[in-house]
Amino acid sequence: MIAFETETSFRARTVELMTPPRTRSKPASLLQAVQAAAQKVEHRLLRPVVENEGSLAFQPRVLLALITFCYARQIYASTDIEAVLARDPAFCQACQNRFPPARVIRQFRRENREALQICLLEVLSFLACQKLENGLVTRVSKTFLAAEASRRLVMAGCLDNMAEGASGPAF
Repeated sequence: MIAFETETSFRARTVELMTPPRTRSKPASLLQAVQAAAQKVEHRLLRPVVENEGSLAFQPRVLLALITFCYARQIYASTDIEAVLARDPAFCQACQNRFPPARVIRQFRRENREALQICLLEVLSFLACQKLENGLVTRVSKTFLAAEASRRLVMAGCLDNMAEGASGPAF
């Protein structure tokens, strides 16, 4: 079990992240949408970036879910994702305080871009459908959502490149 906070502050409450999604016809929350999307991604698309570190947090599908969740919440920089994970006591406890550093998050993004794109598109579609159901938008464009998923991946890469440029290469 991995816990991850779902509120904007990431401190309000924790919930299970990598339990198998419930057998609902559609997810009821962002967390459930991320879980379902991560489970749908074909195993062949996921590339591990580190040898078994003994922590669930380093498994490719878990990293996929963690990073997708953060990108959906508009947290893009790998250092920011690392900080969010480090501040979550339930997550730290579940992973015995062994969670992916920013360099592993960057490497995962680079080597699993297609899987992240697929998962993020699925999650952004869920969020758009919520807005549609709530009357906040009148239609949803899959083309726009695909472009938005790509933009978020590019944004993450740019922020990481700027951070690497300021302190030298992270690898």
